[in-house]
Amino acid sequence: MARPPRPEGMQVLAMFRYKDLQELTILLGKLEEAVLVLRLNLDTLRDVYDYYKRHVQSVDIRADFRDHMERSTSSFLRRLSEIIRSLEIRRAQLESLGKRLDSGRGLVRVIEFFCLCVP
Repeated sequence: MARPPRPEGMQVLAMFRYKDLQELTILLGKLEEAVLVLRLNLDTLRDVYDYYKRHVQSVDIRADFRDHMERSTSSFLRRLSEIIRSLEIRRAQLESLGKRLDSGRGLVRVIEFFCLCVP
């Protein structure tokens, strides 16, 4: 299967409308907001994790109740840790996507500049 002809010069620039760059900028803003929300949520979940971990270790209670509490809390802390890891992965993915989109936006600007400066 033959490849379509490769666009050159102003044809490349014509492929990118100003509206598309505006939409990309808006999307990048939303991605940055999502990353910020994820970071805040991760900080909150880490605080909850630390609180319960310290609480179980510091409470002065009967030994049999402490064992039950440690088992129950251990399960909760494990699940909380899994959620934190999952959110960290999502945050990293969003940050990576944002960098790629910003990179593409920068490339379009360079192409635009080059096409306008070079006859």
